[in-house]
Amino acid sequence: MGRLIQCDDLGNWSLKGVPWKSLYVGRVITRKVYDRIYGALCKLMEYEDTGYSPENIEHIRYVLEDAVKELEKCQGQTKLTEEIWHYLKM
Repeated sequence: MGRLIQCDDLGNWSLKGVPWKSLYVGRVITRKVYDRIYGALCKLMEYEDTGYSPENIEHIRYVLEDAVKELEKCQGQTKLTEEIWHYLKM
């Protein structure tokens, strides 16, 4: 799943494909901008529907990393551990 947020070299962030100036008060929201905003809100809704907070996700990531390391100590690398590492590196 691709990121919706982009950062420039100065650390300023924005919604990909939506320059901040297109969101200034009084500007007309074009169909392209509307579609990008709607897509971002849909993704936010899906994320919120999981019931997890960013802190929960970060904690789960650390626990899963520790668990896969322990699993590899016992069984070596398996298809399952490869898949878990793949998702942890995303």
